[in-house]
Amino acid sequence: MLSRFFIVAILFLVDPIIWSHTPSLFAEAYRVGEVVDSSISTRSTLVIDMLIANQPLFGVPKTVHLPRLPERFSLSFDEGFHRLPYFDAESTEKLIVTFVYSKSGAGRIHSVTSQAIRSSTKKFDHTKEIEVFYDWIEEADVDIEAGSIVMFLVAFVVSILFLLQLCSIEDHDDNYDNNYDVGSNKGR
Repeated sequence: MLSRFFIVAILFLVDPIIWSHTPSLFAEAYRVGEVVDSSISTRSTLVIDMLIANQPLFGVPKTVHLPRLPERFSLSFDEGFHRLPYFDAESTEKLIVTFVYSKSGAGRIHSVTSQAIRSSTKKFDHTKEIEVFYDWIEEADVDIEAGSIVMFLVAFVVSILFLLQLCSIEDHDDNYDNNYDVGSNKGR
């Protein structure tokens, strides 16, 4: 009976950590083709959730058409971790959003950049849509084991060189002290 009490007490303490549905930095990883959470925000603090059809798919290049808003807008991805600057909806014809990501291990988005292509017409036409192209660039895999071996070897070589330098300074000091003592005895 007492063991059940301790198990229930531990579960209540650990419950927010285990059962929470909020993503953490390391537990949630994207797989290729999964929808990346996206939203549109405007200068009037209006946040508009995007339709799933307009959201990017992790690691998959995609072109979507967003409705033209009458004011400046911004896009945010990965539950707000990556935000783009505000764009002028009246003059933006096409928007190229580039994601840098890693697919190996935990599929994570490292950075998001954008390039706005302005239209030549200045007249606002709410019937036109803004073309958004999601481009994905995979970051090269890093071999952690090889990097740690190189760092260890560099530290080892620098330590040996430092030790040799100290030994040569000590030998030089001993020779200087011997010559000083010999010279001082000659004068007496």
